[in-house]
Amino acid sequence: MRLDRASYSTFEGSGPAGGNAQNPLEVRGDLEPFQVWETVVDVVRLYFDRIVYEYPCQKRGDIILEGLLETKPQIGSTCFEPWRRDSVTASERQYATVQTIRRTAKVRVRFADGHYLIHVSVKKELEDPAQPLHMRLPSATFRLDTKIDDRKDPIGVQDSHEGWIPQKRDYALEQSILNQIQFRLNRKN
Repeated sequence: MRLDRASYSTFEGSGPAGGNAQNPLEVRGDLEPFQVWETVVDVVRLYFDRIVYEYPCQKRGDIILEGLLETKPQIGSTCFEPWRRDSVTASERQYATVQTIRRTAKVRVRFADGHYLIHVSVKKELEDPAQPLHMRLPSATFRLDTKIDDRKDPIGVQDSHEGWIPQKRDYALEQSILNQIQFRLNRKN
């Protein structure tokens, strides 16, 4: 199966290339904090289904407080899910089709020196199952991994990274999110 090399996360007005936005992105400071924050949340929701933590950017007197947003880890979109946007490039989408990948985004919005700074960080993780999935062991094979775990609470909270191998940051998705935010905030006057 061959896919076109164009980006899957294009939006009206940008074209496939989308441009390169700085990370952190500088946005003009004459906008209201609520307007900037709602634009950031709208764009993040194009790519991620659930937001775990959201502390909006607010104005208290003459001070604009920093905003922070974190998403729940989301399994990457495959070739069979063209409506999802988190696998930005065709190669990422093909890779996610054969290997399970999940992504988590953190967005920080702060006001400094008369303008907003929007920093986007998308971390990518690769699934690491304990054994191959959907494989049957031959009947003459003895299982040697039946050791009873001697922890005090065997049903306790698991580490959120257990079973996942951290990979590099997903710069293509970060650029897509930043370009979308820049496009939306620059067209609003």
